[in-house]
Amino acid sequence: MIKNKNMGFFSNIISATIKTALTPVAVAKDVVNVVTGEEADATKKLLESAQDDATEAMDNLGDGEV
Repeated sequence: MIKNKNMGFFSNIISATIKTALTPVAVAKDVVNVVTGEEADATKKLLESAQDDATEAMDNLGDGEV
């Protein structure tokens, strides 16, 4: 995923919120991946990306980039 360093606080918070809301979809994908013998990492990747967005949002807030 390409990170846009200029997204700003609100964009990053919205992105993190949407990714968190999509977690059940990622869990379902992981279940299918396990059943088909593939690696189940969709949930982990999604939540790590949401965490990165939330961290970036806090950094932007501290920098005054609202």
